[in-house]
Amino acid sequence: MRRPGWATLALLLAVLCSPSAPAASAPPGADRRPPSSGFTQTDVPVRVGAPLPSDLALVQGWARDDRSGVDRVTVFFCPGTRHQDGSWVCTSELSPVSTPFQVRAEVVCRAGSRRRDCQWRTPAPERPGRYLVLVRAQDRSGRSATSPEVFEVLVL
Repeated sequence: MRRPGWATLALLLAVLCSPSAPAASAPPGADRRPPSSGFTQTDVPVRVGAPLPSDLALVQGWARDDRSGVDRVTVFFCPGTRHQDGSWVCTSELSPVSTPFQVRAEVVCRAGSRRRDCQWRTPAPERPGRYLVLVRAQDRSGRSATSPEVFEVLVL
């Protein structure tokens, strides 16, 4: 479920929370297109997670790259609150100031796909709260892109 302005927020957080993509110059025939990625749980706007070893405590998605293949997937968690207008503020109910954090997701690729068709997953945060979640994939040529999709996780 997309809300107005969330793609812009996703881009801003990705720029603030991660290193920049490699320079745009590439030799002829090189991989110039970044990978794509997203979430597999987009049917629910708020996912309830718990620090338990189960699928309920996982944030999951997909990553694809037609050329060089997926190298890694980074998942960004922005603790905070969502206002009624859809905007998001990165603060936690538990502390007045909280910073976004990132984790490297576990990536499993389809056999024979040369890492071009992959699934990823990472545990939900253990600390209770509400999180806006963004995902960024990087291919083996060093190109990266943040998904325009965002996801919201509620950890009890």
